[in-house]
Amino acid sequence: MADRAAIYVQDDRLVWAPATVLQQSAGKLVVKARRPANDASLESCPYVELQTEGDASTLPQQNTPAIVEDLVSLDRLHEASVLWCLRERFFRGKPYTRTGDDIVVAVNPFKWLPQLYDAQTRERYGEKQEEAHAYAISNRAFRGVLDGRDQSILVSGESGAGKTETVKILLRHLCGDSSDVASRVLDAAPLLESFGNAKTIRNDNSSRFGKFTRLRYDGHGRLRGSDCETYLLEKSRVVAQAPGERTYHCAYGIPDLDVAALHYVTASQRGTIEGLTDEDRHSQAWASLAKCGVSAKDRDSLIDMLKAVFLLGDSTDEAASLLGVPADSLKTALKERTVTVRRETTIVQRTPAERTAARDALAKELYARCFDWVVALTNEATSVDAWEASCGLLDIFGFESFPINRFEQLCINYANERLQEKFCRDLFRSVQAEYEDEGIPFEPIAFPDAAAALKLLEGPMGIVDVLDEECARPGGSELALVSKLKTLHDDNQRFYVPDKFSANKFGVRHYAEPVSYTVDGWCERNRDALHADLVELMKKSSVSSLFETDDKRQKTVASKFRRRLKTLLEDVSRTETRYVRCVKPNSEASSSLFDAPSVCAQLRCAGVVAAVEMTRAGYPNRSGHAAFLARYGRLTSESDVESVARSLLGERRHAVGKTRVYLGPGVLEFLERLLSTAHARSATSVNTCARRYLQLRRFSVLRQTAILVQRRRRGFVRRRAFVSLVAASITLQAVARSRRARKATKHKRRRVSATRLAAWAKTRSELHKFTRVRDASVRIQTLVRRVLAVLFVEKLRRNAIERQKMENQLDELRRRLDEEKEQRERVERRLSSDTLTDESTRMLDYLRTEVVALTRTCDALRRENDILRTHHERGQQARASAQQSVAAVAAHVRFLGDKNASIKNENRQLLKATAVLKEELAMRQAIYLNQVAQNAKLRRVMESMVDTADVRGCDRSLLEELRVMADLPLHEDSIDEEPVVAGVDQRPGFFGRLFGGSQKRSWIGNAPSPGDKARGPTHARSQRLSRVDASTTFE
Repeated sequence: MADRAAIYVQDDRLVWAPATVLQQSAGKLVVKARRPANDASLESCPYVELQTEGDASTLPQQNTPAIVEDLVSLDRLHEASVLWCLRERFFRGKPYTRTGDDIVVAVNPFKWLPQLYDAQTRERYGEKQEEAHAYAISNRAFRGVLDGRDQSILVSGESGAGKTETVKILLRHLCGDSSDVASRVLDAAPLLESFGNAKTIRNDNSSRFGKFTRLRYDGHGRLRGSDCETYLLEKSRVVAQAPGERTYHCAYGIPDLDVAALHYVTASQRGTIEGLTDEDRHSQAWASLAKCGVSAKDRDSLIDMLKAVFLLGDSTDEAASLLGVPADSLKTALKERTVTVRRETTIVQRTPAERTAARDALAKELYARCFDWVVALTNEATSVDAWEASCGLLDIFGFESFPINRFEQLCINYANERLQEKFCRDLFRSVQAEYEDEGIPFEPIAFPDAAAALKLLEGPMGIVDVLDEECARPGGSELALVSKLKTLHDDNQRFYVPDKFSANKFGVRHYAEPVSYTVDGWCERNRDALHADLVELMKKSSVSSLFETDDKRQKTVASKFRRRLKTLLEDVSRTETRYVRCVKPNSEASSSLFDAPSVCAQLRCAGVVAAVEMTRAGYPNRSGHAAFLARYGRLTSESDVESVARSLLGERRHAVGKTRVYLGPGVLEFLERLLSTAHARSATSVNTCARRYLQLRRFSVLRQTAILVQRRRRGFVRRRAFVSLVAASITLQAVARSRRARKATKHKRRRVSATRLAAWAKTRSELHKFTRVRDASVRIQTLVRRVLAVLFVEKLRRNAIERQKMENQLDELRRRLDEEKEQRERVERRLSSDTLTDESTRMLDYLRTEVVALTRTCDALRRENDILRTHHERGQQARASAQQSVAAVAAHVRFLGDKNASIKNENRQLLKATAVLKEELAMRQAIYLNQVAQNAKLRRVMESMVDTADVRGCDRSLLEELRVMADLPLHEDSIDEEPVVAGVDQRPGFFGRLFGGSQKRSWIGNAPSPGDKARGPTHARSQRLSRVDASTTFE
């Protein structure tokens, strides 16, 4: 970087000091700096020459101008430029500075500036926004309310930064006219200050709670009412304060109460705070109670309750009297506690330390419920049922980091982490809107991700969950809390262990800075639970109404705060949000001191520097069109901004907007180097031109001589090289052609050989496949023929066995018939003289006829077997239908088996008939009558046999013989012979061919023909039997 560059150098007191580079060499800088005192502005400070180490190109550069209304308009944006802009505006009486349209940085002036808050100023900001001011934020919010959009203004900062006063200023501006509603809303603020504010080391009127006030408007922008929510009241201040601090303001105005002599109040003197004495503040607060509609009786009860709270530390008797409970009951509740385990109640005596803790817990709980009652009163006085839009004012505690950070600091910093995340997201949207207005390409801007910190604080098994777990677990302790956090979040980059030798500490890397927390007493503070004995006692006291809605679930402070914070952020996220970042310039509350290190730390904690850096993350530096052309236009011959930027920067990151030129990281330094280089080049251009002229004259003579020598030498070398090149070219061409020919011949031979080899391989493969298929076919055919032949032979063997059985049965039947004949002859001889001889003779003749008929039936069966044997021989000749013939033979064999069984049954019936005949002959007439019935039964059997033979289509000669044996006519019941023969001829398969028929249709389950219907029930029954036989055969 060139000399005389305006930069900032690091300084122990000022953090950054403005300086001008005088000389730079070997990492050393000689600068001319100005280091004003903490109570003086920059203009009155002289220059001082300093020597420091470093590179000027890496140090932040100064802006021109350095003091602006909007920090975003700074050409060179960094921490030093923000700090010095705020510093100079502070000394000029301008405490407000914008950061975009929705963020204002307010530096507390520690004095009232009437010219900034008079009626003319309010009216001016009601029309347009000229300078940075809190009214600019409230006016933009009010314009959004008029459009029907809910608004929110978030005011944050450390204690003493002016948050409470800033909220008052915004509230007065948003309330507008002096209507009755606005008066009630404004009068509620002193009441909350009296009960929620206290003097601390840093601030005389410090808010010890967070509050979110919502102003409700109708469709015309008129204020209709308001409501207020409070967060995390510092209850521990009721019973103890640090040296030099006071308890809440309301305690110092209670009549007939010597506050200085109380145990709960430190030895701090009464005094004037912000122009109000303690008595005046008390009167103002009680006047606000009266305006809120609180009766004199309730106000007196409130005074008695406050007295009881502060007297608990000194005299329980007086406190009990004021609370309306027996003194003995209060003392007993403080000395003893009731423990119920498995429906057994035990009274446990408290130790002195436990008694003190119980007393303090009661005092803190009473004051907290009193504070909630006061807030409820103000809400009831200013509440409204219907509204069109609202504007919320959030006065929240700022980020805190002390040498020893406890549970309250964790809750405060947790809230700031959530708010900082929302702040970054809202700021990202404003940056996007600016880029869209300028018409430059927009790229996503990376902003600090708070996901890891929020996961550590509020996520599953985060700090809040683990703390609640330790509070709920019997024997839980703070040491176990730290141990669990180390185990669960060791991999979280936001978690760290500040001291390996301290088991009661852990650290969190917040967005502002790392904070080390000491966990002593955290479980007790998180529980913050009043014992049930004391709660029951208070329900019987004069303040029982404050304990009617007691939550028995005993939620912890951390879990309740997390839930309420989540609800708050959800409500705020549904609104258009604006921010006021309050900064405390010094710790002495002086209007003429500016402590730069403290302010810089607050800017980091408030995220102002990070916000501005994020605003400029895409393009850290920017400049107006005219300023850009005036400074860098001389480096190129172009005349317009876009051409100049394109020619100088090329592909480097930049964008030309409608009014500004945006430069990416490092681009501004590049332009400055170009400018410094141009200046240096201009300084030496004259000397360069003179030396060049002299050297050119000498060079011209030498060049002519050298050209002549070189020309002749090059001609000789070129001719010799050309001859060699021609010879080499011819040789190379011959070699190339030879290699190409050999390669082509080799390729042709390979192709022919490959073709032959492929043809032989394909032929061999196809032959092998054909042989395998043919062999497989032969094997399959052989196997099928073998199976069919085996089945056929097996069927023939079974048929032969059946025939042999039938012949044996027929022989046995003949033998029995002969025996019966001999018996009948003996009976005839014995009964020849009886009058029944003639009748018996006729019966014997009939039986003899029956026997002859059965003999003929057996002969017919033999003939049928002979016919079957003949047809089996024919079946061997019909191999093509072997499988069907085998099935048909099997069916026929089953059919013969069924017929044989029927004949056996008939033979058994004949035997029975013979036995009956013997009985009839012995029993005379009774035997005769019984024999006649048996004969009738036998006739029916014969009819069934004839019908079965007729239906199944047996041989005609056999059918006629059966009819003769049955002594029936040939065409009984007018049965036509031709339909029956046609029906038999239509049977399929082997039996169809056996009886001379064709294979027209299946005979299993055929519908009965008209002739069948005419034959009567007897024939129908035989038809059904034949179908059952055929179905069984088929299966």
